[in-house]
Amino acid sequence: VDDDGDDRGTLSLYDALVDIATEELLRFGSNASCRAKDIMHIVERVAMSGIVSAASRELYAVAANCLQAKISTGMSPNNDEDGTNCNSREDDDDDDDNNRDIDSGIDYPTTIQSLRDSSFGLHADRPLLGLWRFSTRQRKQRAFFQNAARHYDNQFPGDGTRSSKDHTAGEGNVAENGKSSRYDWSSRFRDPSRPLVLDVGCGMGVSLLGLAKNCATDDTQDRKHAGESGNSTCQSPSSDIPMNWSECNFVGVDLSRLAIRYARGVSERWGLGHCLNFVVDPAEECLANIIDSYPGEVRLVMVQFPTPFRFQNVNDDDDEDEDEDE
Repeated sequence: VDDDGDDRGTLSLYDALVDIATEELLRFGSNASCRAKDIMHIVERVAMSGIVSAASRELYAVAANCLQAKISTGMSPNNDEDGTNCNSREDDDDDDDNNRDIDSGIDYPTTIQSLRDSSFGLHADRPLLGLWRFSTRQRKQRAFFQNAARHYDNQFPGDGTRSSKDHTAGEGNVAENGKSSRYDWSSRFRDPSRPLVLDVGCGMGVSLLGLAKNCATDDTQDRKHAGESGNSTCQSPSSDIPMNWSECNFVGVDLSRLAIRYARGVSERWGLGHCLNFVVDPAEECLANIIDSYPGEVRLVMVQFPTPFRFQNVNDDDDEDEDEDE
């Protein structure tokens, strides 16, 4: 336990890595060779990993001080106070080099404030952008194509394609009753009778992580104020859907094992396993299992930009038209 009373043993490996990053920033963060964008890359990656601890707060505080020192010379990231371009200064080459290394697309004063008040984290704009860039570089999962082939097989039976019997389940073991352990709701949720929110094609799971984290926090606070009555009023700040999110369980399904493992890791680090679960499975199989076995109500199904089918190239259509003309 550190001086602030935080348990540093729970995530010792992550905290140790963050402590190393903090020490490195203290060592060279004020040097001209350490650019503002380099500091941002460090804190963004820590936020993307879902680390929320005394170690991460200390890193963010040091990073805020380093960033402040680099832009507090009386000028904005790109301009002096009088509005002239900072790169036109000829009497201070170091200042010129430093400002050329500051990303004008970042609102540094707001970022510095968020680093200091602990509002910087996974759901901040820059870490989310980093996750999006990472996810766009991932290849479509083989299961996606297998599932598409299975649909084709059902639509056009007997044409020599693989049978749906060849399809392999996403992951997990099969219990004695024939049900996948992925859908053993009593072991997945503290209260499986709660209404369910399902995110189909959840990717890295950031939407459900945000909902579950905010509502778990608000639900705990509401229970304290209501004497454990459970009459919480958690509402998503950006949602117009009239529902009590804090009384729900959450399930995210995706074909990407990498994305699901990431989402599960963050969920575990945030202590959300009692109400949040992620599974690797085709959407159809997940929906079928939920309809067949979930003991509570399915309150909401979200479909937010899942992996699309490949669009046909326009030139392909043109070539086909030319062949028909011939």
